[in-house]
Amino acid sequence: MNAGKMPHISIFYKVVVVFLALTIPIYTVSLAITRKGADNVKKEITDSMKTRVEFYMNSLEMELDRLMRLQRELITDDDLRNLSVLSEAMSDNERVRAILRFQKRLVLIQSSSMYVEEASVFVPSIDGYITSNQMFTNMPSKLYSSFYSLTNHNLTPIVTLNDSIYIIQREPNPVLAKNPNFILVTKLSKKKIQEAIAQFTGNENGRAYLLSDRLDWAIAGDPQVDDIGIVQSMFKQKYMGRVESAMDSTVLEGQNYFLTFDHSRALAISLLFYVPMDQVLGPIRTYNEWFRLLVVASILVILLFSSWVYRLIHRPLRKLVRTFKQVERGNLGLTISHVSKDEFGYLYTQFNSMLNKIRELIVEVYEQKYLKQRAEFKQLQSQINPHFLYNIFFTMDQMVKMEDYEALRPFIRHTGHYFQFITRNFKDDIPLEQEVGFTTAFIEIQNIRFHNRIELSLQPLPEQLRDLLIPRLTLQPIVENAYKHGLEQMAGGAKLWLNYGDTDGMASIFVEDNGKGVTDEELAALRGAMGTSMPMAETTGLINVHHRLRMHFGDKAGLSVDHGEQGGFRVCIRIPKERRMRDVPAVDRG
Repeated sequence: MNAGKMPHISIFYKVVVVFLALTIPIYTVSLAITRKGADNVKKEITDSMKTRVEFYMNSLEMELDRLMRLQRELITDDDLRNLSVLSEAMSDNERVRAILRFQKRLVLIQSSSMYVEEASVFVPSIDGYITSNQMFTNMPSKLYSSFYSLTNHNLTPIVTLNDSIYIIQREPNPVLAKNPNFILVTKLSKKKIQEAIAQFTGNENGRAYLLSDRLDWAIAGDPQVDDIGIVQSMFKQKYMGRVESAMDSTVLEGQNYFLTFDHSRALAISLLFYVPMDQVLGPIRTYNEWFRLLVVASILVILLFSSWVYRLIHRPLRKLVRTFKQVERGNLGLTISHVSKDEFGYLYTQFNSMLNKIRELIVEVYEQKYLKQRAEFKQLQSQINPHFLYNIFFTMDQMVKMEDYEALRPFIRHTGHYFQFITRNFKDDIPLEQEVGFTTAFIEIQNIRFHNRIELSLQPLPEQLRDLLIPRLTLQPIVENAYKHGLEQMAGGAKLWLNYGDTDGMASIFVEDNGKGVTDEELAALRGAMGTSMPMAETTGLINVHHRLRMHFGDKAGLSVDHGEQGGFRVCIRIPKERRMRDVPAVDRG
């Protein structure tokens, strides 16, 4: 070794030193971490349990409060008040219609929440019982008497009857009148509440219970449990009436548990959740033993791994990295070789092949990227046409001055749909139904602008073509071309047709107008331009759409142009029925 030079230290020793430098401090502090680990894990688990219980209770409280508010809103319903107070003054037909309308409102309440099994109302004046599941039946006197008694004596919003749970409300209040005009009843689904509680417990080996303050009903997340009575007794002795929420440890049937609960004063219910302590703290007890074994084994692995990394991975990887850096500088004329026929030999071969393909494809990729960017730029220019935007504002101004608000509202709605599509929808391919919807909004805008002097014949889009995927902005430029070159200058008698065809695996869209049309020479020139490859110079909207379809689907797709049957101009868009929305993976649908 020459004096003054630093000795070369092999990467093997560097890896060993680094791993040991990391392992020894970890092993040193592991004892302290282990001592605190149990407390930290316990705190995190209990905090998580408490947060989950509070979140679920708040969610349940908000949902049931929403149902009670919906129930209270029915008190002011005109149909219900007429049925309960003015039924004798109503004809049979009026009563039936009122019952039908109110039954629909009950159905809305039932469908608004998964916790509602049935919504109903008792109307004594017509001896009627209207439910969300059955329009009208004679009032069951025994059931009505039970609910009548509950409304007079029960002070909680949620009651139980015949092993079912209800939200009830009568009108008027028993303080104001002895007999009610009607009683509103919402039956809650114990099964759905039970399923929600079961999902709340997750995969943990814990149990959850929903208890009423009067302990007259309880719902367990697991329908197979038989310890509800024990839990209710423990809850009554330790917590009921003392605190609104708690996080504690307790003993049930000789086993230690972490327990948390939250109480809802508004609903007079409590949600209780507990998890065995062994499940939470058990893994920590074996942590120390496994950690010591891991440290010893890791030292041996470090020595072997460091040597293996250096000999088999580090050298060829370093060579590959150097080559990549040269490629980053633009040097694509490189080749690398590897003596062994292992993974690096395969990787080197594929790397050389990759560079060859890059050299072969770079021109093609660049040209395609350029053409695509130019097409997108042209599309963007055509999307927000200043002239079209000015016409929209001028039209709105005239409508406001003329106070033509009836026509102004749909005009603004269609304008909103038009600009929403071009500013928010950036997917390359969209369903034909969306493209037709956007084009229809454009047509409606033009129709209002031209005061309906252009007669429209728009065939509805066939069902089998709705989910057909096409490039975005395919149809609208064709329709815009018909207005711009065929219909705008016509003083009267202007017509526009939009029809569809479906034959031989191809979908066809026909756009035709009865404008001035084109001469035979102009038609031949247009067909010639469409038959060539995409030129670099300026192109019309028709040619742009034609080439986009050809690049997207191949030569079988594109536009065909001809004289219209009514003397105007006719365009046919042909698209293969290859890709549909249902064939596209959900992640690619935007």
